[in-house]
Amino acid sequence: MVQIEKTDILLFFLEIFKLQHRAVNAPAKFVRLPGPCEGPEEIYELYIRCEGKWRTRRITIGRLAAESGSKSRCFKVIYDDVLVVKLPPSPVRHLAQYLAHIDREREIADRLAPDIECIIPGVSAILKRIPPFSEDYDLNSPQFEQRCVQKLRIFPQFQNYLKIRGQFAFFMNLSRYAFLSQVVSHIYDIGPRVQAELMAQEDALADPIAFEEKFGLRHMAVFFGITDVYSQYEQALTGLEKQHPLSATIPPYRKRRWFLTVLADRKICDSTLPTGFTAALNELIRNVVSENSEAAERFIKVFRTHVYRQAFHQGRAQISGIIANVLEMLALLRRKGVAMRDLKPDNVFIAGDPSSFPALLTYPKEYAIGLIDFETALWFRPPPGEAIRQPMRGGTPPYATPSHMFKNDLLAEIFDDLPRIFHFQDWQAVIGIIYRVVTGVQLFRETSQVMMPEMMKAVRRKCHGAPNTTLFKIYSRIFWHRATREFREKISRNREMFVIIRTELPLSVKKFIREELNLLQKDAEQELQTRICSQYMFRNRQSRMRLMTSSADALTRYRDNWETGQCVPAASPEIRSQVISLLKTVTLLKKKCEQISAWQTSLDTPKERISACDIMEMMFNVVFNAMYRQDWGALSEAIDCTLPGGEASETSGITCEDTDAIERSLTRIP
Repeated sequence: MVQIEKTDILLFFLEIFKLQHRAVNAPAKFVRLPGPCEGPEEIYELYIRCEGKWRTRRITIGRLAAESGSKSRCFKVIYDDVLVVKLPPSPVRHLAQYLAHIDREREIADRLAPDIECIIPGVSAILKRIPPFSEDYDLNSPQFEQRCVQKLRIFPQFQNYLKIRGQFAFFMNLSRYAFLSQVVSHIYDIGPRVQAELMAQEDALADPIAFEEKFGLRHMAVFFGITDVYSQYEQALTGLEKQHPLSATIPPYRKRRWFLTVLADRKICDSTLPTGFTAALNELIRNVVSENSEAAERFIKVFRTHVYRQAFHQGRAQISGIIANVLEMLALLRRKGVAMRDLKPDNVFIAGDPSSFPALLTYPKEYAIGLIDFETALWFRPPPGEAIRQPMRGGTPPYATPSHMFKNDLLAEIFDDLPRIFHFQDWQAVIGIIYRVVTGVQLFRETSQVMMPEMMKAVRRKCHGAPNTTLFKIYSRIFWHRATREFREKISRNREMFVIIRTELPLSVKKFIREELNLLQKDAEQELQTRICSQYMFRNRQSRMRLMTSSADALTRYRDNWETGQCVPAASPEIRSQVISLLKTVTLLKKKCEQISAWQTSLDTPKERISACDIMEMMFNVVFNAMYRQDWGALSEAIDCTLPGGEASETSGITCEDTDAIERSLTRIP
């Protein structure tokens, strides 16, 4: 399969440039221009030799979602307009197939209009620039698009204007808006700020008190580490001064500035210094820093963390508004019965007044979230008598689940409500999007890097000799084990940030989350009841009801009594261990029920601003509860093709006398 690279995109637009000047056979070239550019984007100059002179124009190009693992290859191109150029994983070589793909995307977009602004591929995005198509560009957009399609059918040679290395590319015009990924990059573009912060810390480098005031006592070891490096630099600088005598003594502040300049990955350029001295000085500092790279990196990390925190606090209002609007978009998808199945920051955009960007991000009611790329989308509430269309399997790994990899008939066999599963695929993606918006980094990176490729291979090969239903459950068990662990670890690590971000959710969002929390609460209470009724240490109805109705705190104190042997009957170590194990499980389930009730209360409180931490916890618990069933067994890393049958009894060796004594102790729950 041909892999389309950046060079191929440049050559394509170079041909467009030649067509625009009616110079198809003219000599042409492109040259990359130096200078800073946003993110991974690069600026090139296009050249064509026309009428005895070189004509030029510029183009900007960069990969989109390169780090996400998406199957399709997407590029952002600025060529008069901002364009997204998409190459699907399976090459499209025939016009009928190409137009059918565009029509499918238009069908989904039409279902979402006018509530969600959508951008779909169109042949006119490119053809409007090329004669003879450009001659009809005074038509309105739908009519012009139809006219372009007619010409493509009548004159097949024009189809080459839409092909890159023999395969059709999809072109979308995004001139008016910015991708959410660009917005996040704008919030957390800390590289230049870290350099500026380093350059501004001449005093802190010489004054431990100033350093402590700015960065805290816990980082003083880092300060003393870098001062040791600085001392080595000063000694080496003394030797350099002897080799290159200067006209005046170098003041201490200037020495510190030079050191920090190179530490900030910049070059010392000072016209007042001899040329040979400047070159030697740059090399000297680079060598000293390289020899002490660990201490230097720790020092830079302190600054990077400080600037990152500043960026977060400065962007809090924007982050809060984006979360509210992303969730409102999810509510609209739910109401419309559409599952995108490949939501990610590179597939959603900020739909608002571009002249007000980025200031409008502070005012969530001034913009909405728009959608682009409907390749994997589907309508999960089709007309009566029609089945849900089989979508393209797969997705972008950090935002996908095992259910993305399997066919509809298998998912319908496993789950009672297939439309709900498709909808929750978007929930999982939104969880990842919110994490990215709050922190600037991916959530399920480790899970997706290992798990998703392995799962896709297993599905193709039907590994381990297991039927697909068993395979799905096995890989779900592993996937959700890793995803749950990664979710808990990363939310815990960044809890302060997620607690600080508080969002006033729209009523439509509160409504659909409340509906799912009601189901989650029902399932949690059922799980608690089943666990209590399936054991035989507390047998009578009153004892079991007491366990059901006691608070988690009361159950914890009761368990503490069993662990310390206070106010409980004498029992063998085996029986005591079984009681304590049961109480731990029941307490955890009770805490889960109480947490859900607290979430429900916060959603019912008018004008309540919900923390991003609670939003993430609510959504992840709902998705996990929908996509993983307890009867598939405990979450595990192991690939075990046997699924659990029944649970072994935990109450062997307990007599009726034992249970009577145990139950009497319940009356003494603190």
